[in-house]
Amino acid sequence: MIKIVPLHWFLFFLFFIGTLMKGVLFGLTYDRELNLTREEFQWLEEHPVIKFGSNHAWAPVEFVDKKGQIQGISVDYLRIIEKKLGIRFEFIETSTWKEALEKTKRKEIDVLFCVAKTVPREEYLNYTDVYQSTPIMIFTRDDVSFIDDMDKLKGKRVCVVAGYAIEDFLTLEYPEIILVRSKYVEEGLKKVIKGEVFAFLDDLVVVTYYVRQLRLTHLKVAGQTPYSYDLRIGVRKDRPMLVGILQKALNSIPEAQRLEIQRKWVPLQYPPIFDYSLLWKILIPIAILVFIIFFYWNQRLR
Repeated sequence: MIKIVPLHWFLFFLFFIGTLMKGVLFGLTYDRELNLTREEFQWLEEHPVIKFGSNHAWAPVEFVDKKGQIQGISVDYLRIIEKKLGIRFEFIETSTWKEALEKTKRKEIDVLFCVAKTVPREEYLNYTDVYQSTPIMIFTRDDVSFIDDMDKLKGKRVCVVAGYAIEDFLTLEYPEIILVRSKYVEEGLKKVIKGEVFAFLDDLVVVTYYVRQLRLTHLKVAGQTPYSYDLRIGVRKDRPMLVGILQKALNSIPEAQRLEIQRKWVPLQYPPIFDYSLLWKILIPIAILVFIIFFYWNQRLR
């Protein structure tokens, strides 16, 4: 006599087999693309949700749009990695970047997807390799001459966004510069326009974005600092396994996909960083000198 298996047991069996096969296929995908170890694979299974913090006003790298959605270069990388690892990144909203750093210190945030390495941050963060790098420039009013040396900023009021890496760099290496902190990039740029500060220092891509979006005038790139924002993924110290996992996921992103992200957010042209008035100041005296020599030599020949 053939026994009929109850329907709910049959459905449970199918669900079990399906889950098992999904795990096997997922494991094969991990092995082929990411080369994760058994321990890393197990860690991901135990931590399916990772909390991440962000800078909500640093477009186009990271920002929250009008609909309250997190967007930007780093977020595009995040979504790719999320899909590759089969986990979910949960956005923990903060009002400022400084607050995001503080929450990471308190272990309320696991990962910062867009962070530069500084000495103070190494106390509570581990890092992946750099995946995005842009120079930090000096922005001033358009009536300021070209600045070819950071020493020319000594004794002057220079604005940076509070909590940004450039604040740590300048505090450590240029204590003679009078630092003025702003909450956001937009606020810092407006301080320059109003004459409240001599210069604003930040990422070239970011400032170019805000200047165009807000149609700010009377601003220019007056020089380049020796610093750059070498952006990495920062992971809190008590998540050492996660750093290696994220690095493997980053390594698996092909160059074509990285270029696609870059083209999506970064303009093809930047504002000029050379002060052409300085060029004329140099060329005109040279031209006059050449004319005098030519005239003198002509007279001698006569």
